[in-house]
Amino acid sequence: LVVYMCGRHMLPPEAKREHRAVRSPLKPDERRVVVGLLAIVPIATFFWIAQAQIWNTYNIWVRDHVDLQVGHFLVPVPWLQAVDGLAPLVSLPPMLLFWRWQGRRNAEPDEYTRMIGGLFVFGASLMILAAGQWITDASGKTPLILPIAFHFASNIGWLYFSPSANSLFAAAAPRSIRGTMIGVYLLSMFFGSVISGRLGGLYEHLSPALFWTLHAGLACLGGLLLSLLSPQLRRAIGTASVEAGPVLAV
Repeated sequence: LVVYMCGRHMLPPEAKREHRAVRSPLKPDERRVVVGLLAIVPIATFFWIAQAQIWNTYNIWVRDHVDLQVGHFLVPVPWLQAVDGLAPLVSLPPMLLFWRWQGRRNAEPDEYTRMIGGLFVFGASLMILAAGQWITDASGKTPLILPIAFHFASNIGWLYFSPSANSLFAAAAPRSIRGTMIGVYLLSMFFGSVISGRLGGLYEHLSPALFWTLHAGLACLGGLLLSLLSPQLRRAIGTASVEAGPVLAV
């Protein structure tokens, strides 16, 4: 904010604001788009339920079940969440190259296929955590490599799902309510976080394997629902234009 305020004199002058025109009612095809986008919100919530648990109960699981000792150094629990922030930066360049390679061959999947893949990949990556109950070292702890592998695998799922969902809402929503519809999509993160917090209470009553399998099942359920609905959604909404590109946002 300080840099922005100090550099304001370098910005171009603000355009003169005009009175806002009366918003026209949505056309029938635009209403179909809105209904289709609204149908995606509860499906996206399944993804964010599973994803939000990484910032919730996951820390407790790491503290209790992961061998954090590396030589004479005890890895702090929050460092693994730092790995979760690093993983997209490492994964993004090869993924962009892969998508570009697909695009040159006219084989690049649309947003729905990417979102479906992201949900299933994220669900599968959660099974890495579930397997930690049986993959243990001599001390009975899960090796540190297992959660690290989870972070890189799950972020592949995130790269497929989140940018694609953002692109779809940004490009397909009617122009007059585009900002509103993007805000509506963000409600999926809100509801996902709230539900994830409630499900976190089950950690005290379920085994770690069952707890993470539950969240894997929710992510895969979202993928299954989107798979079933995607033909209707493609007809109602269409896809984001290639020029719009993926919107990389949390």
